[in-house]
Formats: sequence, C-alpha cells, structure tokens
Amino acid sequence: MNSLDATLDQLESLHRDLMKQDRQAFYGRRAPSSELKAGFTKLRAQLKHLIKAYPDSERALRILANTEEALLNFRDAANSLREAIRLSKTREHRDLKKLAFLEQSAAGWEALILSPDDLENLGEFPLQMLGDGPFAFDLKWTQSWVEERLPERAEEIVAAIKARGGYTDVQVLHNVVRSLQ
Repeated sequence: MNSLDATLDQLESLHRDLMKQDRQAFYGRRAPSSELKAGFTKLRAQLKHLIKAYPDSERALRILANTEEALLNFRDAANSLREAIRLSKTREHRDLKKLAFLEQSAAGWEALILSPDDLENLGEFPLQMLGDGPFAFDLKWTQSWVEERLPERAEEIVAAIKARGGYTDVQVLHNVVRSLQ
C-alpha cells in the first residue's frame, strides 16, 4: 500500500466516523451540528490539499463529493463527483443517480438563495417570535427576518419561499425549512 492509499484510508475513515455521528439519511439532509461541521470542514480542506497534489485521484474526489454533500454544498459535491466519474474506468448507474440527486439538490438551494445556515436561522426565528401564542396566517416574522438580514434580495427570497409553499410563517417552517433540512 502506498502513502496515498494510506492517507485516503484515514480520510475515508474520518468521513465515515463523522457521518455516523451525524446520523442522517441520504435523502432529507440537514446542516450538521457546529461541532460536526468543523470536522467536515477540516476534512474538506485536507482533501482539497491532497487533490492539488494528486488531481487524478478518483477516490479522493469521491470522498470530497461526500464531504461536500454532508456540508450541504451540493453544487461542489456534484462537481467533485462528476470529475470522479470522468476519471473512472467504468460508468455505474448509482453514480449517475447520485449525480442527478446532487444536481437537483443544488438547484433547489440555488433557487431559494439562502444558505443552509440561513435556513436554520430562519426556522428558529418565527418559532421564537410566535412563542406559545396563536399563529397568524401571514409572513410577518419570515418577512422581518429576511428584510433584516438580506435586504437587497428580500423580495426575491420571499418569492422563492412562496414558490416552495411558504405563504405563512407556519408554512415556511413546514414546507420550506423542514423540507430542505
């Protein structure tokens, strides 16, 4: 076994350990906890450094794709997997299926405009503001959150939220936040 294989074994083992701690399914991913996010981010940096030295390492690109996916960076995950597929000697149906999933997920996030962290914060804000009181059937708290944090794109973001079925704060929680986390 050469040093590249040994390094990839270690990085793959680290990725597997992080995924076990994250306890998420392939579909319906949500942002990892801040502790796990730090681990995935460090792993991503190590993989990118390794890929600079070994740009034709299909295995490193696959691990990077899985790491980017865990961080909800679906576009980067798709690009890494696409490059791994290009370097592969065989085309496998599961690779193409996963690539399609990553592309679809990336398109969903890009259409929403919000980052995974933004979405998590958006989900917490209306709950804090609504408390135990009666739910209003409007977008008051969502609109307020968007306008405060992203005023230059507020109209576009609210339109994207409505396109995903978020016409009230409660619908934003159920149809937008939970569907993408």
